Amino acid sequence: MSVDQSKDYIACCLDAFRQLDDAVRAWDGLPSLTATELKLLEIVERTLLRRRTPTIRALERGSQMTADRLRNIFARLFSKGLLRYSSPSKRSLALTFSGYDVLALNELKDKLGLVQFSPSASKGKESDIHVGTTSSGEDLVMKFYRFGRVSFRSVMSKREMSLHRLPWVLMSARAASLEADAYRRLEETGVLVPHLVAINRHVLVFKTVPGVLLQYVQHADIELARKVFEQLRKMYEDAGMVHVDMSPFNVLIGDDGLVYLIDFPQWVLSSHRNAREYLDRDIRNILEFFKRRHVDIDPHELLAWANLTSASE
Repeated sequence: MSVDQSKDYIACCLDAFRQLDDAVRAWDGLPSLTATELKLLEIVERTLLRRRTPTIRALERGSQMTADRLRNIFARLFSKGLLRYSSPSKRSLALTFSGYDVLALNELKDKLGLVQFSPSASKGKESDIHVGTTSSGEDLVMKFYRFGRVSFRSVMSKREMSLHRLPWVLMSARAASLEADAYRRLEETGVLVPHLVAINRHVLVFKTVPGVLLQYVQHADIELARKVFEQLRKMYEDAGMVHVDMSPFNVLIGDDGLVYLIDFPQWVLSSHRNAREYLDRDIRNILEFFKRRHVDIDPHELLAWANLTSASE
């Protein structure tokens, strides 16, 4: 990890302590933001996307505003926790996750007709789950990527994407985009997944699927096992994909009796050099769950499609 990456990681950790729920903070603050403040946040974002450093001096030159007015606006954005300095010299700027949340929620609010937004329903190592309610009363599941909670090396070891030198917020957006690709590919090939309604920056929005995670199913049977492995088969054979991180926490048993696969931050194509190894591990994880639930499984019957002898032993 370079010195700059270390400083960025430390700054993100401090942000996490100061802002217990970035997305709620962003949602609550949306009504008080002016069009000019939103525009400046977008300018900082565009500068970062061009792999350039957003400095106050450069923004002063390009904003067509007086330096005093611009500094007053920056002061407000800093006080609201939407921007921070990215260097000890205080010459360059960075978006906080609250700032990035503001940009995403501002667009999603209008697009989806959101009128309510819940505190975090769950927090993972790399994402938060919220529920947004539309004007029609529909609840939507909203997944906010939060790269920066784990070390940079750990993230890079799990992701096969070009993330070097990207700010954490842009890394999160890249991860969200890749997961969105997975959901689209799976749905198009008939694998059961929650429907992806929208994506904006680092935020994925899904239709709610009432149900329970496989992990919390106490009374499993062979029919349920067949349904789960049928979805894994379709994912591998029809969609040409491997989950890579499959576990009972990534299988949703719907109230409709159907089995849905969820959460694909690490997926790879079946042509990947390690795809069979990943598939073998995914299958083992699910087999072990059903064994713990005392389900009498003939793994050769369930896994003949994959021809994974090692996974069935």
